[in-house]
Amino acid sequence: MFTKKSFFLFAALLLTSVTSLLKAQEIHIGDLVLGEGIAFYVDSTGQHGWAVALNDEGKCNWGAIFDSPLPNCVTSENALADVFGYEHTSAVFDAIINVRKWSSWWDKNLDDYYTAFLAADFENGWYLPSSGQLVELYRNLMTVNAGIVNAGGTELNGEYWSSTEISAFHAWYLNTKIGVIDSSSNSYLGKSKTRLVRAVFSF
Repeated sequence: MFTKKSFFLFAALLLTSVTSLLKAQEIHIGDLVLGEGIAFYVDSTGQHGWAVALNDEGKCNWGAIFDSPLPNCVTSENALADVFGYEHTSAVFDAIINVRKWSSWWDKNLDDYYTAFLAADFENGWYLPSSGQLVELYRNLMTVNAGIVNAGGTELNGEYWSSTEISAFHAWYLNTKIGVIDSSSNSYLGKSKTRLVRAVFSF
């Protein structure tokens, strides 16, 4: 007979099972996500965050020296707070589409303007991380690199472009040996410098 007592016992067991299932599905920093990237940030739900690609996209410059459609983050405080890599990459690709509507010349010179952005497979969800996202990645670099190696990828090692622009001439980058440094004379170099690109995606 299904009594009131047995009902509450059943409800408690069901709640325990659901809670255990949710915990089992939680993602942790260093986990392989969707078989494609390693989680380097996970929010309080344990279900959402950012994951980094298993391998570099190669080396390239950031792009041409000109004013892009992106906001300028001049100070290190603003750069650290910028976690909008997806939005930056989306704005760049929107600009590309708009220019292509009226300029056939653009197709021939596209790589010169947004080289680092185009290295990421944006159509499939990948994008160039912002400076703030790269700082988060650096905080968990040892765990993330271990996860990357376990998944058959290559460790992050070197200088990586961010999608965070400083001016028409400069953009922020991460040096994995020292992290993102402040706005001193060594905090950034010109967009024409060759650095690595490692794409990320949101989950």
